Amino acid sequence: MTTDRPPDHDAPPARDPAPVRRAALTTIVLCLAVPSVAAAGAVEFAAGRARVIVPLGYTHRVEADGSLLLMPPRPDLFAFRLGYDDLARHREARPNLAIEIVVDAAARKQRPLTRIDGTRYLGFVEPGGISRRDGETWRNLQGSIAAGGGLLDFTLTIPERHAASAEVQAFVGGGMEQLLATVEPAAT
Repeated sequence: MTTDRPPDHDAPPARDPAPVRRAALTTIVLCLAVPSVAAAGAVEFAAGRARVIVPLGYTHRVEADGSLLLMPPRPDLFAFRLGYDDLARHREARPNLAIEIVVDAAARKQRPLTRIDGTRYLGFVEPGGISRRDGETWRNLQGSIAAGGGLLDFTLTIPERHAASAEVQAFVGGGMEQLLATVEPAAT
């Protein structure tokens, strides 16, 4: 496009629209592949110290230890367990303890730190190894996240026979992060 006026040096540089289109397409694909997080209800766990929005169609159970077990509409695909420690007993002396714990653990395990999209949460993910249960092989993925001043730990357990399924890949590829972004500490 040509113009008769001189360039405006104060104008922001033109942006490439391709990343925006890719992000929009990714969001549409995830919304179709992963149950909507926005359409479901919030569930408290960790003795009421945290809550998460459970995706539509998922079932959940609060365990005796306070952790939350989430299962997708097809519960044989995977199990996702969340635990949360608000670290309230340390907050006055060490207000950034959760971040310190996560950064130190990631460094020791040589895992990269990442931010959860749409949040200020910082964490890492690592393979949890292979386990056997009821004669079946399971893959495990685990991680720790500094979330809302507390420490959020999670474990994703996937039967080997479903590891390559589209539903599991959609959850690992974006649905898990989308779900983790909905975890919030309870109001104190």
